[in-house]
Amino acid sequence: MLVRFHSALCDEEDAASLPAEESPLVKVISQQNADGSWSPSDDLEAQLGLKPQEIGQSLPRQDMDLTLWVTILAVIWLHASCADSKDEWELLVDKSVSWIKANSGPDLGGCVKAANDLLKTSVNPHVFGL
Repeated sequence: MLVRFHSALCDEEDAASLPAEESPLVKVISQQNADGSWSPSDDLEAQLGLKPQEIGQSLPRQDMDLTLWVTILAVIWLHASCADSKDEWELLVDKSVSWIKANSGPDLGGCVKAANDLLKTSVNPHVFGL
């Protein structure tokens, strides 16, 4: 009896230790940096539904920092694709928006429009305080 019980416990423990398939939301938010930004990566690009190299080729300004652009795209994606889970990411996005405002310069509205165009979304610029 003890052997069966122990065996059943081991099976449950083994199953619990297997990694669960992460949702796209978890995959995106787990890549956020401590300062609220996101760094460019192939994995993030794929999670946002973009083709390889598309983020780098779609910069709205030639002099724009790629990390700033990726962070704007991630915030827009979260608003457009994960609105039903907003309570899970809202504070993360607040931190991101603060980081974006501190690093964006004068044309944040144009960048938000370009990001909406690229992601084929219509997130209101007011989420960036515009």
